[in-house]
Amino acid sequence: MKTITIRLVLAVIVMFLHVGCMDQDPFGQSTRDIKGAYELEQWEDGSTYYLKGPSALKHQSWGAIEGTVGRIGWSGDIILVWQNDCGSGAGWRIIDTKKEEISAIVNQDRIDQDPNLGKISISSAADAWQKLK
Repeated sequence: MKTITIRLVLAVIVMFLHVGCMDQDPFGQSTRDIKGAYELEQWEDGSTYYLKGPSALKHQSWGAIEGTVGRIGWSGDIILVWQNDCGSGAGWRIIDTKKEEISAIVNQDRIDQDPNLGKISISSAADAWQKLK
């Protein structure tokens, strides 16, 4: 009887150790697809968002862009995302999802001058998260 109890306790301990080593989001509930390989990720705090996906940027610790997502919109193969300043600068990034290319930071004038970009409906990251359900 004592041996069975010890084995049971050890099995429970091993199970909890294994669960503790697992991904915090095993069912992918913290990300939502936008277009192509790009997705919006909601951080654990529920109010910070990252753009995940392919990037040629040198520092990818934030995801596809070098900061958190402040505002975002998409249309066709284009994602327009406002990169919050996390040490690398703030501004708009234009993402071609088909070519998987991300522009350098551009200002509002660049967006206003391009009729295709100007037509994209922009939302806060939190509102976009809700739209992507």
